Amino acid sequence: MVEIEEPAPGWSLSLRRQGLEIRAGRHLRLSMSLTLVMWIASLSGFVGSFPYWRGLA
Repeated sequence: MVEIEEPAPGWSLSLRRQGLEIRAGRHLRLSMSLTLVMWIASLSGFVGSFPYWRGLA
């Protein structure tokens, strides 16, 4: 019997009603709720809107 080794799946990124899901390879899986994703996006936009913060970078 010949065994064929399948390649490891690549990266996968999906944004659904349940939230953001990132998969990499066979074992790495990260998921965040949509509420958390939106909170992080709004916080980064809020911080990025101040000229003071842009001057530090």
